[in-house]
Amino acid sequence: MMQEEEEDERPAALVGDAEDVQEATPAPAAAESAPHSSGLPQRLGEESSEKPEKGTSSGEPVAQEFSEAESPVVSSSVATSMNIAEAIAAATTPEKLIEALKPVDAWEYTEEQKAAIKRSWQYVPDKDVYAGFAVNSINEWRVSQSRVLILSKSAYYRVSYNAKNGKVDHYHKTPLQQLRVLEKTTTGLKVFLAEQDGYSGPKKWMGSLAGAIGVRKQTPNEFQHAREYLPALAAEEPASDVIVDIIAAAFAKAASLLKESNPELNFDPPSVITTEQRYQILADRKEAERLAAEKKERETAEAELRQAMSAATESRDGSMLARPIRRAKRAVEADAALLDSADEMVKTLEAEKKERELQERLENERKEREAATAELEEAIGAARQSREPSTLAKPIRRCKKAVGVSEELIGEAEALKSEIEAEIKAEKARLAAELAEKKAAEKKAAEAAAAEKKAAAEEAAARAKAAKDAEAAQSGGDG
Repeated sequence: MMQEEEEDERPAALVGDAEDVQEATPAPAAAESAPHSSGLPQRLGEESSEKPEKGTSSGEPVAQEFSEAESPVVSSSVATSMNIAEAIAAATTPEKLIEALKPVDAWEYTEEQKAAIKRSWQYVPDKDVYAGFAVNSINEWRVSQSRVLILSKSAYYRVSYNAKNGKVDHYHKTPLQQLRVLEKTTTGLKVFLAEQDGYSGPKKWMGSLAGAIGVRKQTPNEFQHAREYLPALAAEEPASDVIVDIIAAAFAKAASLLKESNPELNFDPPSVITTEQRYQILADRKEAERLAAEKKERETAEAELRQAMSAATESRDGSMLARPIRRAKRAVEADAALLDSADEMVKTLEAEKKERELQERLENERKEREAATAELEEAIGAARQSREPSTLAKPIRRCKKAVGVSEELIGEAEALKSEIEAEIKAEKARLAAELAEKKAAEKKAAEAAAAEKKAAAEEAAARAKAAKDAEAAQSGGDG
């Protein structure tokens, strides 16, 4: 049974002891010992062979190995590698891509790497294989793992080979439809996929957490899920950047040929870019998003301002233009003519409002003046009849507050009020004099009555005494 799931390694401090970071156990022996139907690793379009590998006692199918005598003569490694990349780019069929990748078999790997490529090629279930590459796989935890990449017609396999027992531990299959972008870095090839490949790294965890709590907005893109592969060639030639060019070109061409042969598949072949180009793409995209947001805000602000201007034209109320004008001025590159027109409308409406308020004030003053004047004239007539000055006080105060009331009328009212008040004062003085005179006469009459009463009393007392003396005298004469 083949093992299709690959367990990525993570730092031991996060997953347990160092022993916990070891790769998965090898596939069952039955699967490892059972050879494929072909005797040699079969490229796409090549015939299978049941002959055992030369120099092996078990007859186990192995990948093609190259001795110095069998290796093609290469005059210039760099020039040959450049030719490989050009041939890959020019390939129009799977067969031509196989032919373009044949020189890859001559690359100088270590014996262990050759055995890994051979066994991985034979182990994967896909028989339509283009090529195999020994690489170091870098996951999102930045852990380096020795792996073999097997590129086939419909997928690529990342295979873990155990050099101790010469068997495949496990592999991970990625359909070519999952490829989105191939980035050539300064040290290797970064493969961006449509789905997560292995465990998410701490950076992605923190990004997800920040997005969940609203600290940062998550914006998925084609550069979201990545895995990096570094060339692991034993020799110095071809150079790492050349190897990366070839692997990237092979992956891109394989995906392109798959799409051409299966147009019903819903995917676009990946583009091959550099790290600088990715930065530029993201920067351009961010700039485009900024410009789009600015355009949307500009169009919305201009539409709001036009609507407000239309409403203000009917209502003649310039205050409703203040907020839309501020928003339009904050918007980037808003229509200058529209803003000028709005400012001019505000000035016009403010002038109209001032004139309208002035006319309203003048009208109110006129109404108050006429009402106060009529009230004061009526009060003057009533005061002349009633000779009551209090009826003039309130109308006089109202006329003094009102604007433009005749000063002559106010003077006439105040004079009448003073006249009436003087009359009332004189009348009060006359009444007070009369009352005082009356009181004096009454006092004099009372005093005269008292004196008369006293004299009468004294006269009565004298008569009584005389009578008593006469009586006493008479009584003495009789005795």
